[in-house]
Amino acid sequence: MCANRNAAISACSGTYVSLLDDDALLSENFIDTAGRLIAQSDPRTIFTGDVVEGGRIIQPRNPSFWGHFNRQACGRHETINLNSNLFPRSAFDLAAFDEAITYGCEDMDICSRLLAAGYRIEYRPELVNQHIPPPKSAALLDRQRQQSEQARFYTSLKRYLLWQKKPLKALAYVILAPLHLTAHHLRRGRFDQALLTFRDMRRAVELVKASRTVLMPRRISYGD
Repeated sequence: MCANRNAAISACSGTYVSLLDDDALLSENFIDTAGRLIAQSDPRTIFTGDVVEGGRIIQPRNPSFWGHFNRQACGRHETINLNSNLFPRSAFDLAAFDEAITYGCEDMDICSRLLAAGYRIEYRPELVNQHIPPPKSAALLDRQRQQSEQARFYTSLKRYLLWQKKPLKALAYVILAPLHLTAHHLRRGRFDQALLTFRDMRRAVELVKASRTVLMPRRISYGD
């Protein structure tokens, strides 16, 4: 997905870009609302709105220490809804979606990079689109959960070490996050998954080391 997004963005020539997945529906007034917001904005403002899914309104949530999107924004928004957003095209001259990520957390990663570079995220509830995800098999859901956990380790470590430049917080995360996830799996009887958490963190550390010296993310395959 990250590679597809980067390819699509590279073909865009406008001043703003809106990202929409193939299982989402653009609202009737999204374009008009977007035009009004862009006309009033400064060139380093990223906009995000709400997504309606299954009758629920999903607002953008900030990441917790563990990297979960479950912390309510209090004045400062740190992430966007991937199906309701507006990015300045100039932002993608500085950052790209990290193609080392197979599934999950890529929005947190690119937002962290752009916030560190001086961009800001403004929440506008009048931006609303609909998300209509197709049914997924149990096997696919389990695979995506594993990929999301891998991505959460990797992107959270990047956030603390590379973008926020807090090495002690990054070290604490490397030690505590796999223990936290291992306990979660053990409580649910997922003993095979519990054994993989430290492997996933080791791989995350390797990937962060590989991308530390470059401005744009390298194309590294995370694997399964």
